[in-house]
Amino acid sequence: MPDVEAWRLLVEALQGDGGPSLCGELTVAQDAVRLAAGVVDGAVLERLAEGAGWSEEALAAAVRAWREGGADGLAVWDEEWSVSGEALARARAALEAAWEADERPVLRVSRRAGGPSSEAAPSCV
Repeated sequence: MPDVEAWRLLVEALQGDGGPSLCGELTVAQDAVRLAAGVVDGAVLERLAEGAGWSEEALAAAVRAWREGGADGLAVWDEEWSVSGEALARARAALEAAWEADERPVLRVSRRAGGPSSEAAPSCV
């Protein structure tokens, strides 16, 4: 998935030298995602989603983000953010270099499946 790779690259770029997580201590919802990443029992996943205040679909998406980038990957998925200036220019250049013009995905803002923070997150189509 190209968009997941882009998110991972963004997290790495924001961390700079690979230092500590940008997220600090985990919230209850973040900890539920961390726990859910190691669970396969549907009843347990349902309880974790309920306790975190997320739908089961949102929890599944959050778990995918956690597996890609831990707390930082989850923050990128969950939080509303914008990029401007030099960072935006670097990101655009990297995206343009990654695909041929006729293969490049169209980036748009889309609604996610009910996480506790923002209502929209960038995605690839």
